[in-house]
Amino acid sequence: MKTTGEKISALRKLNNMTQAELGAALNVTSQAVSKWERNESEPDFSTLTNMCKLFNIKLDDFVNENFQLDEDVQENAMPAQLGFCTSCGVIITEGNLGESTPKMLCSACHSKKLKSLELEAKRLEEERLERERTILRNKRTEKSSFVKKCVLSGIIAVVFLLISLFSNKGIDVISEVFYSILVSVWIFAFVYQLCTPESVTRSAITWFSWIIIKMPGIIFELSLDGLIWLLTVKLLFWVITILLGIIAIALGLIISFLISFFTFPFVFVKEIYRVRVQQ
Repeated sequence: MKTTGEKISALRKLNNMTQAELGAALNVTSQAVSKWERNESEPDFSTLTNMCKLFNIKLDDFVNENFQLDEDVQENAMPAQLGFCTSCGVIITEGNLGESTPKMLCSACHSKKLKSLELEAKRLEEERLERERTILRNKRTEKSSFVKKCVLSGIIAVVFLLISLFSNKGIDVISEVFYSILVSVWIFAFVYQLCTPESVTRSAITWFSWIIIKMPGIIFELSLDGLIWLLTVKLLFWVITILLGIIAIALGLIISFLISFFTFPFVFVKEIYRVRVQQ
């Protein structure tokens, strides 16, 4: 017949626990567990009950003199502990082991992890597809914008060429045709760059249109005649400001038109390269 200490020692070793681990589970010291196993003392009823619950055996079986330790313990003892779940802290055995590396997880937490990874993979895939759709839309937009600018510029240039050819009645037909074609090409370059935000031509027009013209201050007498004089001069200055603004914009258009022929090759080649790269 096994003593209480021998039973405790056998159950502890069968469950792969140290005296310190068993003591921590029962809220006692490892020295107390050592005394139990040496039969120097015995656990109280409450501790003994908790120990039986821990080892998954019945208290009656444990205190029974006919308790066959080697057989009954094998059938009733808790499965060997592999560790604790790093997520929820539950004791892990072979029956509920989800994964052991890189972190030990129980089967429930492992299932949650797999589900989370699946949702994350699905989200990343949706983001990738959305990026691809965005890139495709941008490609189509760039190509469509390029074609529209070419068509618009071409229509305006051809209309000017036709008007110029049919309106010229000079003797030197070859020179007139040459100059008409040259100006039409110039107009094509100018209109195309007007439709291109980053072109030098459009930047020049924008710069001239933002020229701020400040008028001098007005000294007037605080009377009815003085107020009339103030309103009249203010109106005059406003008209002058509008006229100067129109002149500045017209000057910007003229300068932009003159430089457009020389800047067009760089802008056009850049546009073609961008459209071809995005295809």
